[in-house]
Amino acid sequence: MENGIYVIETYGRKTKLIYHYGILIKNGFNDYVLHNSEYNEPNIFGGSLKLESLQDFLSKYESIQCYKTNLTEQEVLSKTEPLLDKKYSNLFFNCNTYAATIAPDFTPFAQEKYFYGLGATTLILYLFKK
Repeated sequence: MENGIYVIETYGRKTKLIYHYGILIKNGFNDYVLHNSEYNEPNIFGGSLKLESLQDFLSKYESIQCYKTNLTEQEVLSKTEPLLDKKYSNLFFNCNTYAATIAPDFTPFAQEKYFYGLGATTLILYLFKK
């Protein structure tokens, strides 16, 4: 795999029914992953984002595939900086929302937004039906 910025897709830590996403920065020297997880220890800013080596990341998550982006390392870091103190939230700040913030053109995130919208619409219609 050539150097660059990738969205890395893995299976969830506890089940293969859930996917986990991170941002892989592959520069040929120190390949590392930025990701957000409820299992991460708080970083020095109190948030849940973690930077770890690709090797450490893959010891916990089984990689499915990587999607190349057109981003630079500097763009990733500048988009990540304002998020460093945010804490993990299943709804508002999870691995998907972090990766989608960094790489918004990544196609599967657009599909997930559709399914979240469909689920929310179904729930609302169900509640109003009662």
